[in-house]
Amino acid sequence: MHRAFVIAGCALLAATGTVPGLDLIRDGTAVSTIVVPAQPTALEQEAAQKLVEHLEMASGARVPVERESGQVTGTIISVGKTQRR
Repeated sequence: MHRAFVIAGCALLAATGTVPGLDLIRDGTAVSTIVVPAQPTALEQEAAQKLVEHLEMASGARVPVERESGQVTGTIISVGKTQRR
């Protein structure tokens, strides 16, 4: 499945010369949510936290982390074995 997305993305880039935007942070405000499984492993929690830290360092905005059973808004960034795609 992942390979199909990579191939589709490369085809889109080759055909148009651009890749459509995917907003994670807009105008200094998070417009996405990092989603972890309902019962995340320690590694999944650590990965999500590292992603929060790096996005905040790069943009100044703090992206929230929610379990997939929680309230999720905006663009979804799945970390770990979530049911959301």
